[in-house]
Amino acid sequence: MIAAKLTGSTILDKNARAFNKGFAKHEARRVGGSVEMKGKEPFAGLGFNHCRRGFGPHTKSKKWGHDYESWTFSGESALLGAKLIRYLEIDHTEAKCTRADCAFDYFCDSSLTPTGFRDAHSDHWENLGLIPGISGEGELKAHSAYLGTLNSERRICIYRKDIESPYSYPYPTLRVEMRLRGDFAQGAFYALGLGDQAFAKRCGGHVLQMMGFQPIADDCEIPIRESKPKTKFASALAAMVDQWCDVLTVANREGIDLEKLCNRRLARSSPMAKSRRRARTKEVREAGKEQIEAEALAIIGV
Repeated sequence: MIAAKLTGSTILDKNARAFNKGFAKHEARRVGGSVEMKGKEPFAGLGFNHCRRGFGPHTKSKKWGHDYESWTFSGESALLGAKLIRYLEIDHTEAKCTRADCAFDYFCDSSLTPTGFRDAHSDHWENLGLIPGISGEGELKAHSAYLGTLNSERRICIYRKDIESPYSYPYPTLRVEMRLRGDFAQGAFYALGLGDQAFAKRCGGHVLQMMGFQPIADDCEIPIRESKPKTKFASALAAMVDQWCDVLTVANREGIDLEKLCNRRLARSSPMAKSRRRARTKEVREAGKEQIEAEALAIIGV
């Protein structure tokens, strides 16, 4: 293996803190793009050039409302940008990673095709029911091979980096790229704070689990969450804890009656909301408290 590295990421940042606390103070500069609200602009500074800042979000965050912006890094800028935001957001509660790509590069034979490499491990991923894909034009080795769908939280992309970027990669090079979203991306973002090797182990664990191929010499960290929970309530519970764990902890510790507050709010609920509450109560009773807690913990990653 030549290298394992972060090659792309999208990070949400509350109050534009990364921009105000770090990037702007280090004389980062705009390099063009829109200056109107609800837009994006290319950005450069502190040694990274492949960066796009998004501001004035259309989508309201449950945790931050409209008070956040996004930073998308690619190429060599991805690792530096993600590490800088982690450094600026010491408590890690004001930044959230929604996408993380990790590339594993290998020297290979000039005749190797991405689909051939993927299909050599088909016994493993076919048993998991993963969906293969392919894209590209021309000869087969110039195509990209995929495992997982475009909208899935985990997707593997395999392609010949030397064909895509011949000037930067003069020798035949196969790239196995793990593309993570959602909770998986956030887990990789946390691992990045422990070092490059911890990040490679975390992302390598996803490759090993999905494809049956171990991308690094060290033992990979197998992801805890291997499948979606059986109950919808566990997903809702985990999302609430993920967003409001600090508020819930303080309220419970200080003796605030959360049930009283919730019942007051529920009294004004619509008939549809009350029906949903009855359905959730039934689901919890049928699954059992222990099952719900176990599934919620698996989603959170404890």
